[in-house]
Amino acid sequence: MKKLMAVVVVFAFVTMAVTPVYAGVEKLKSGLTDIVKSPMEVVDHTKAEYDSATFKPFGFLGGVLKGTFYMGKKIVGGVVDVVTFPIDK
Repeated sequence: MKKLMAVVVVFAFVTMAVTPVYAGVEKLKSGLTDIVKSPMEVVDHTKAEYDSATFKPFGFLGGVLKGTFYMGKKIVGGVVDVVTFPIDK
């Protein structure tokens, strides 16, 4: 899993480096960035829900569930951007 994540991060940086080659790459770069940064949604939402909750276990559980939903949403959006970047006008 660590090797896969390392390959994805390296691929994202290489893709960002060749941005001037093709104007439609901005959508590809945005999609890859969304995919790579998606796990941060779980951390951010868990922290926010935990801090605002009066009963901390429910705040933690709610934050993990909410963060997982938003992580999936961001991954799907990123995959759509990566797949559809060639037809960007």
